[in-house]
Amino acid sequence: MGRYTLPVTVVYIVAMLVVMGLFDIDHWMQMLLFGVSTFLMVVLNNSNSLIRVFSRMVSCSFMVLSLMIPSLFDSLEGGISQVMCIIALLFFLDSYQDRRSMGKIFFAFSCLGVVSTQFFQVLFFLPFIWFLLFTSLQSGSLKVIVASILGILAPYWFWLCWCLHNGCHTCILDHVMTVTDFGPIAEGLFTPQLIIPLLLIAALGIAGTVHFLANSFADNIKTRMFYNVFIMLFFATLIFIVLQPQHSDYLLRMLIICASPLVAHFFTFTNTWLTNLSFYAVLVTTIVITVLNTWIF
Repeated sequence: MGRYTLPVTVVYIVAMLVVMGLFDIDHWMQMLLFGVSTFLMVVLNNSNSLIRVFSRMVSCSFMVLSLMIPSLFDSLEGGISQVMCIIALLFFLDSYQDRRSMGKIFFAFSCLGVVSTQFFQVLFFLPFIWFLLFTSLQSGSLKVIVASILGILAPYWFWLCWCLHNGCHTCILDHVMTVTDFGPIAEGLFTPQLIIPLLLIAALGIAGTVHFLANSFADNIKTRMFYNVFIMLFFATLIFIVLQPQHSDYLLRMLIICASPLVAHFFTFTNTWLTNLSFYAVLVTTIVITVLNTWIF
């Protein structure tokens, strides 16, 4: 992909956001958070060399897939959680092979703690993340586990002080108890606004995973380990959202974050007539889904 990919994508995104009417006073904070998220995806790609050639496809994939679901731009809490998840990933990947990275792990899990104050079920991902710390990232240790627990609890220390100051003594407990709020499996999954973009993101993520596993020999070991993180979190998030679609506002954001590097790797390093054709087919499909989700559904 050329150097003009990112500028062209930005023009498309801005034009669509204007047409959607999202640059109004009610959405300016969400737009700012989306811009910050996009910048952080650029940093995530550049600082970890996710694509071994010059490419902006990671951030472009993130923007196009996000725009495909306009309802994501209605939630301020979701926008904050999205930024926190990307920052957490930056800290996680930066801890690679560093068993003394307690500070980085603390800050990474503090970001997840902030997310959990809005979406407590994000803590279901902790076993997967701890597993990845000991395997793919090779930075796990007892001290790292302790640092992660302290990081998760850190936002709650501040929240507890606020609750005590305002006389809300059960706010945190009530929030924690939402962990037991399970809806019927797959209830609401098959609404057009959710199932259509979800199927596309899932298909792209799976195609990207298969392509990466088949061609990972061309990447260095560090990059392979990072993609193992994206792949495991992608499939964990996909299963979660299929089982409990009522949390789609948060889970779709996480799914797009994890899928974007896989999609970018696939389209950057495939150059057959079929994959070139599939790129344009996916591009047209995302535009059609964006239009349908904006004005039809």
